[in-house]
Amino acid sequence: MRKIKGFTLVELLVVISIIALLLAMLLPSLNKARELGRRIVCANHLKTLALGDQIYANESGDSHVPVMNGLANDELWFENPLFVKIIAMKGRYNPDGPGAMTLPKDYRCPTDRRTVGAGFSPAKEGTSYGINGMGLYGVGGWYYSDGSHGPPMAHCLKILQVVTPSSKFFFMDAVWHVVHRDEADYIRVWDKRGDKMGSWAWDAPSFRHSEGANVVFYDWHSRYLSKKRMYIYSGGGITPAQAMRLNNLSWLPIPGKEYIDEPPED
Repeated sequence: MRKIKGFTLVELLVVISIIALLLAMLLPSLNKARELGRRIVCANHLKTLALGDQIYANESGDSHVPVMNGLANDELWFENPLFVKIIAMKGRYNPDGPGAMTLPKDYRCPTDRRTVGAGFSPAKEGTSYGINGMGLYGVGGWYYSDGSHGPPMAHCLKILQVVTPSSKFFFMDAVWHVVHRDEADYIRVWDKRGDKMGSWAWDAPSFRHSEGANVVFYDWHSRYLSKKRMYIYSGGGITPAQAMRLNNLSWLPIPGKEYIDEPPED
């Protein structure tokens, strides 16, 4: 009778080691594939917002949805009755209680893992997306030179006001409902704080997708851009003046019209 030979301990250890090595090699690829899937879902959310804005403009005298409407108790873009009706989000979040100003789960970026608690500040973390606020705050800026606020107004632009809309940032991954160019300075903000909000980083884009963000432009097309594409530094043959000009080309919907606000803190 033939004796059946089993595996030795050494052979089993070799096989286990090979499997572990293969898993170690495959996991980064699997994680990248998983994140790519989340990024695609996120991009689809932004495309929904872009389509909603397009319909909104058709029904609102060619005006894009206001980032904030001072004529309606400072109503934010995702509280705008017509806009949330268009994107089928009407009545699907609680504007007053715990989790206030938090988008429904299916309107949040799947890579946005921030917890949302009761109260004003943490609740704001549930928005996932924001509008580029550069140039949207009226003539003279959000604050006048003496520090006072301007008159109530709907902070938005008309379609024909935006110069080269195919190259100007509109909606994007964000940590709040509005985004400012200076907070896209990723070395000063994102690389230090990530998705966390703070007194000087509320108006920042979120580079949560492999150090980049999904962006919708003013002509309503969307792209994925790295943080280095969204905020350009001087160096490598680019002077500070050239860097500022390149940033302005993407961030200022109307050339020369900037958001005048309190200076960013370091």
